[in-house]
Amino acid sequence: MKSTAKKQSVYYHVTQFGDAANILKTGQMRGGMISSDERKTHLRAGVSTRGYYISLARSLSSHYVAQNMRRTGAFCVLMLDTDKIHGRFRLAPVNYANFKREDSEYEERLISDTELIDVSNAVVGIVLRAE
Repeated sequence: MKSTAKKQSVYYHVTQFGDAANILKTGQMRGGMISSDERKTHLRAGVSTRGYYISLARSLSSHYVAQNMRRTGAFCVLMLDTDKIHGRFRLAPVNYANFKREDSEYEERLISDTELIDVSNAVVGIVLRAE
């Protein structure tokens, strides 16, 4: 039976205000290099161990998003529609901490061959915390 579930396309990226401003200004998001520690995580997940990655949360209520948004004045969340990013990347689920399933929180990793990814038309929102 074919699934009728709609694939999620909007994910959340936690970043500092200055970095968010730069992303919005240039339309480019810089990926982190997949280093030796990240290679182990990617091998466990069965995804590419070469290139660059950007961490994305599946939900605004994720522990990582909530934890960073509690920090005073430093962070915001960019909402990215991955269907609008055209280019060389793969989206893959990764359990970074490698916890047991009931304790885990998977993230989506946008994996790319290039360090810079054009997200100029993919940022569909920004979440700020007001006190």
